[in-house]
Amino acid sequence: MKEFNTHLKLAERVWEEIRGLVPFRFEHLSVDRFDQTAKTTRIWGENRKGRATPLDRILVLTRAAPKRRRTAQSEAVTTG
Repeated sequence: MKEFNTHLKLAERVWEEIRGLVPFRFEHLSVDRFDQTAKTTRIWGENRKGRATPLDRILVLTRAAPKRRRTAQSEAVTTG
C-alpha cells in the first residue's frame, strides 16, 4: 500500500492506529512470502497479473483481559 507516494507496511500501520482503542494485545507479526507463479492474481489475466505484493503480513492479536472496575460493593466483600 502507498500513502503519500511511500510504501507502507500495512499490518504495522493498522496496529499503530488501533492500539489503545481496542481490547487486544499485539502478539506477533508473521510474514508469508510465496511463489509468485502460484498466486491467485494470475487468474486476472496478463494485464493485471503480478501487481500484488510478493508477501503477506499477518497481524496476530489476542484479546486482552477486561479491566475490572472496582465498585463499593466489591471493595466491601474483599475488605471484610
